[in-house]
Amino acid sequence: MNTTKETTTAVGRTTRQRVVPLLVLTLVAAIGLGFAAGIIVAPPRTPTPLTTPGAISSSPVVVQEYGDARTVTLNVMSNPSPPLMATTPGLVTASSCAPGMTVKSGQSMLSVDGQPLLALATSVPLWRELPVQSTGKDAEAVINALKDLGADIQGKTITTSVITAYHSRLKAIGASTASVTSIDPDTILWLPAREVTIASCEVSVGTELAGRSTIATVPAQANYADIKDLPRDGADGARQVIIDGVTLPIDDEGHITDAETLATLSSLPAFAQASMDSSPATLTATWELVDTATVWMIPPSSISAGSPTLGCVIGDGNPINIRIIGSQLGQSFVVPIEDTAPPAEVSLDPAKLSQCG
Repeated sequence: MNTTKETTTAVGRTTRQRVVPLLVLTLVAAIGLGFAAGIIVAPPRTPTPLTTPGAISSSPVVVQEYGDARTVTLNVMSNPSPPLMATTPGLVTASSCAPGMTVKSGQSMLSVDGQPLLALATSVPLWRELPVQSTGKDAEAVINALKDLGADIQGKTITTSVITAYHSRLKAIGASTASVTSIDPDTILWLPAREVTIASCEVSVGTELAGRSTIATVPAQANYADIKDLPRDGADGARQVIIDGVTLPIDDEGHITDAETLATLSSLPAFAQASMDSSPATLTATWELVDTATVWMIPPSSISAGSPTLGCVIGDGNPINIRIIGSQLGQSFVVPIEDTAPPAEVSLDPAKLSQCG
């Protein structure tokens, strides 16, 4: 009898052990279904709409300095230049001549029979010996050349002071002065200008000179230059050109006629090369304002253009006539036609631009 009771108790315990996990599983399943149903049934959240920005109706005016630099082609007319000459007979024993090098009056680049020749720039080549009391254009030219080199001499006649100054120049280049009593053209290498750039060397060490020989050639000398297709839309103001890093003045019409400026142009390596390649010589130059212009930098859309170079803007609510002188990185550079202070902003509204008429 006890066995039956124990059996019943065991069965009940086993039943309870099976029911409890089942209830737990059922509960978990119900929670999961409810969560899934919530996800399915609940509508997605709608994001708060972004505010649509209003159209930009104006732009600030930026004031800056502007050099209005342009790349241009400069045509240079020239005259043939006389060569470097020597009257000295003998054997060339030393030479530093090289195309492109610069030779100045008072220097030496050539020796004949072991004696350095004095490079001297005179207005006329020397053709005779000039003792004390000599006069004439050649005598005056030697005196002026020595004065240019710092000699304290005066007059137009060869004097002992002139001979002494000449003696000092020979000594400075290492030439013998033992028998110097006159100006001897055989001791001189004639230069056509105070400073020349060598185009070509006509003799070298070992060359035998018979007298009155061409030692080297120099580039042609510029006598006029102008800009090809001069830009007409540039900012107002004096202009200059830059070539080989050297700044040269140029007139409003793009011409160079000043003798000193042309002499400087003639000494530039770029001209030396170009003059050998073509006639007239053509050089690439930067054409810019001497003094920068104060410009307004504004968007092109703010301009009511009447022509490629003229237009109108609405600045601080008022129409202003302007001239367009350049552009860069999507901005236009303009200047007012009349003397007007720069506005704080310009309108981008097409309707307002109609006020420009």
